[in-house]
Amino acid sequence: MRITRKDYVFDVCAAPFGRSFFFSWWMSIPQLPFAILYTVGYFAAIVIATAAIFWPFRGSCFGYLLLPFLPFGAGIGLLFLMRIGAIFDEGVALRIPVVSSIYRAFFAPETYYRSDTQKMFEKAVHNALLEVVDAKISEQGLRALAPEDRRPQKGGDRTDLSALLGLLG
Repeated sequence: MRITRKDYVFDVCAAPFGRSFFFSWWMSIPQLPFAILYTVGYFAAIVIATAAIFWPFRGSCFGYLLLPFLPFGAGIGLLFLMRIGAIFDEGVALRIPVVSSIYRAFFAPETYYRSDTQKMFEKAVHNALLEVVDAKISEQGLRALAPEDRRPQKGGDRTDLSALLGLLG
C-alpha cells in the first residue's frame, strides 16, 4: 500500500512469513516518469538559452566575456521559472535527476518546517500502522507489544517494524 502526502511517500507492507506475519514501511521518493528526458530537456534548454542570449553579441569582445557566465545564468533562470511554477511545479523540479540537487541548493534548502512536516507524517504513518498491529494482536489473543517493539527500527534509508516478525504467528 502507498500512502502519499505532497512529496512524502510511504510504502507499507504487511505480509505472512512462514507461520508469522510482518509489517514494515519505507519512506521513498515518488518516481518521475521519463525523468532522464526532463534532465536532457533542462540541459538542452540551457544550450538554447545560452545561444539565444549570445547571438546578438557574437563577434564582440563583450559577447566572449559574457559567454562563460551565460550557461550558469540560463540554468538558474530555468530553475527560477520552475520555482514560480511557470514551467513545472516544485514537486517535479525536486525529482529531476541532477537538476534536483541544484534546485535544492538554490531554491529549496532544508527548513525546519519541511523537516518537521516529514517527521509528523512519519509519526502519523507509524501510529496508524501500530493501530493495525494492535488490532491484529488483540484479534488473535496474543500478548501486547513491549514498548521497545513499538519503536521504529532504523536501518539505512528505511524504518520498519519487522521486529514484529514472529510475534503475530
